[in-house]
Amino acid sequence: MHFDFQVAWESLPKLLAGAGTTFAVLLPVLVIGLLLALPVLAAPGDVRRFPAQGNATAPLRIHGTTDIEVFAVVIADYQRLHPGTEVVYEDIITQDLYARYLHDRAGPASPDLLISSGMDLQTKLVNDGHALPHRSAQTAALPTWAQWRNEAFGISYEPVVMVYNTRTLPAAKVPHTRRQLLDRLRAEGAPLRGKVGTYDIERSSVGYLLATQDAQRGSIAGALLGALGDNDVVREERTGVLLDKVASGQLRAAGHRRTRGLHAGGAAYRGDSAHRPAP
Repeated sequence: MHFDFQVAWESLPKLLAGAGTTFAVLLPVLVIGLLLALPVLAAPGDVRRFPAQGNATAPLRIHGTTDIEVFAVVIADYQRLHPGTEVVYEDIITQDLYARYLHDRAGPASPDLLISSGMDLQTKLVNDGHALPHRSAQTAALPTWAQWRNEAFGISYEPVVMVYNTRTLPAAKVPHTRRQLLDRLRAEGAPLRGKVGTYDIERSSVGYLLATQDAQRGSIAGALLGALGDNDVVREERTGVLLDKVASGQLRAAGHRRTRGLHAGGAAYRGDSAHRPAP
């Protein structure tokens, strides 16, 4: 069954910036830190090995926060250009990725790349001397905002958006400003109680980063937090889990950064949900 999934592209930028303000929240960009030969240990993530397509050389080890299912196509393209490189990709949430790197910097399974949506944590690693500069024709072509000291590079451009399920939340009731969201949460009878999701800012560094920016720029940030708490907001570490819950009808709406195929065209996620059974 196909779930009619919609993205309210204008809603959360306004929600994060203040009602009526066109503030394109293009955060977070994914950042690559080109690491020194320093490893990680701690909570394991999901690991997938992509064997070399030709005569194998040294493997490329990547720790990243992007879902393996999404990043696999990037690895496939890379291996078409470098068939002799085996790629080992481990999917780790942002906070654990940072903590694991700092936990043990000299093990045999050291990552060559960190790819994380936690811009603040990635920048700190660079500023603290945990990366090597990298220059190439490709990096020279990047805009100035997409690189830091030739050691961290932005590889995606991700506005913050709201996703909602049209089977459970009519378009006419979708909030497009922070004030509208607050009014929906405070509506009589609490129709959104337990039906709204967002990042768990205790576990997701992306969620924490966005929450701090919202608190600095939003005049009703405190009221929104209180209303979300009163409505038993569902908190998740990962974007994919939030999207799955909206698609299944468990949630009516969720705020997140535009990822997991949505940044490559919403059809990528709609195609995935088209094969899910009706709840």
